[in-house]
Amino acid sequence: MTVGTPPYMSPEQSLANDVGPASDIYALACVLYELLTGRPPFIEDDKGSYAWHHVRTDPPPIRALRPDIPEELEDLLLGMLDKEPERRLDASQVFDALLPWVYKHDAGTSAHAEYDPRQPFRRPFGGPPKRPTPLGYTPTLIVPAEPNATADTSAEPLTDAEATDAADLAAQLAQDGKFVQAADLLAGAIHRAQDSALHDDLIFSLAQVRFLAGAHREAAVLFDEVGTAWTARYGADDEQALLCRYYAAQCRMSFGDATAAIDAFRAYTAHTPDPTDTEAVARHLDAIANLARLHAARERFTEAIAAAEQLREATRRLRGPSAPDLADIDGFVARLNRFTR
Repeated sequence: MTVGTPPYMSPEQSLANDVGPASDIYALACVLYELLTGRPPFIEDDKGSYAWHHVRTDPPPIRALRPDIPEELEDLLLGMLDKEPERRLDASQVFDALLPWVYKHDAGTSAHAEYDPRQPFRRPFGGPPKRPTPLGYTPTLIVPAEPNATADTSAEPLTDAEATDAADLAAQLAQDGKFVQAADLLAGAIHRAQDSALHDDLIFSLAQVRFLAGAHREAAVLFDEVGTAWTARYGADDEQALLCRYYAAQCRMSFGDATAAIDAFRAYTAHTPDPTDTEAVARHLDAIANLARLHAARERFTEAIAAAEQLREATRRLRGPSAPDLADIDGFVARLNRFTR
């Protein structure tokens, strides 16, 4: 089965052949072409489909549509759109060719610096320019909060209202994809937090931002820290402490530590035998499903089947005997059983 978005699929991807980094280079060229002309290089028409053109039609020179495009940029795109993956430019060549454009044409730009797509390259360690916040923080060079960092007793103590405002604004920034700014804001608030409860709440918010940004190793450390603190304060069955366990397990699965992820999901499900609210039910079933997938990926089919059967029983109990997921679980178990015969 061919999987992908047709206007940006390489010839080999269009033919459902093996794909690799060269396919990404081809797709990037299609995106760049569309950014510069308003249309991808190939259009489905009466002559053929997207796939037909990707496989058979020569790459159209971009200067036919945009004569003002420099020749070296046209040559770059043609090299990226080569039909043969082996002849396509590799990632380092493309990066080296595009990087000089980061520093060109500064004069007369009307784009606000915050939205300048060149910022990750012009300021690789600083992210986008810091957005002013209503909390009166002084922007500083942010270092990710250490798990055991102590509050700055020389700073004015953070109030409950300021902590709430910081968490809410950070959530909005993260929702807008401004993860560096969200982390900066929370790190500044954590630095001033002298109350342990406020400190832990803000660490949890920072962990969520790291998780959403894809920094799963950093997020796992933070979830572990605040989860341990909440467990000590409120008990192992505390809902927020369990939430930390769940996300720490998700992090470990994301960066490939299957053994630790299995242990973490087991610990989580052991403390949530009968969740009540809808979101807790979804997390509980997802944790068991991840156990089944992780065991199957490691070819531990007996354990995978046991987890899948546990998932079926929990789904029937928590979502009812008519839950549509039951049929999918039965199909998964049937496929696993073929490996144990």
